[in-house]
Amino acid sequence: MVDTALATVYPITVPGAVLVLWRWARAAISLGARTINTGRLAKAVIPLLPLLPAGTMFAEPCAGDGALVEILEGCGHRCVWATDIEPQSPHVACDDALTIRNIGADMFITNPPWTKSVLHPMIDHLSAMLPCWFLFDADWPHTRQSSKLIARCARIVPVGRLKWIAGTDHASKENCCWYEFLPNHSAGPRFVGRPATD
Repeated sequence: MVDTALATVYPITVPGAVLVLWRWARAAISLGARTINTGRLAKAVIPLLPLLPAGTMFAEPCAGDGALVEILEGCGHRCVWATDIEPQSPHVACDDALTIRNIGADMFITNPPWTKSVLHPMIDHLSAMLPCWFLFDADWPHTRQSSKLIARCARIVPVGRLKWIAGTDHASKENCCWYEFLPNHSAGPRFVGRPATD
C-alpha cells in the first residue's frame, strides 16, 4: 500500500513519485560495516521536491553510495555528474568537489560532509558557479561559523529530525535543513516553513 499522505503534505507533480518515495522509505543500503538509512534520506528529499523545476539536471559532488541521486532520478530529475572523494558505488566517480569546474548542470544538490573545514569551502566554491541545495544540520545558521556565508543563502527549508545510520544502538537524531545558495546572492535567507499538516 502506498502512503498517499506524502502527496497531500508535499504536492509532487511527477507521476509515480509517491510510489518511488514509499519504496525507499522501507529500504536501507549496506556499506560494509554500516547501513545508510535511505528511508530517512527519502524523507529529507520530500520538502525539496516542490522547489525543484521539473526535470532538473543536477550534479551531486558528495554522492557517496548514490542514494540521493537514485531518489531524485526516481522523481523525474536527471543526474549529470555524481562524484565523491570516497565513492561507495560503481556509479559514482572519484573526484574532489573543490576541483569541479564548468559542468553542464542546472544546479548542485548534495548532502555534504558537515565538518566546517570541508563544508564552508564547498559552499563557497560550488555556489559561485551554480545554484546549490545543501542538506545539513539545522543549527548551522545559529552559529558564529555561519556568519561569513549566511548572506549567500537564499532559502532555508526545514526537513525535521533524521536518524542517519540504520540499525545502530544510538538513537541520536539530527534536525536538518536544505539550504539554497545562489551565485551573487547577498541578501540573506528566507525561511520556508513546513506545512501545518506535516
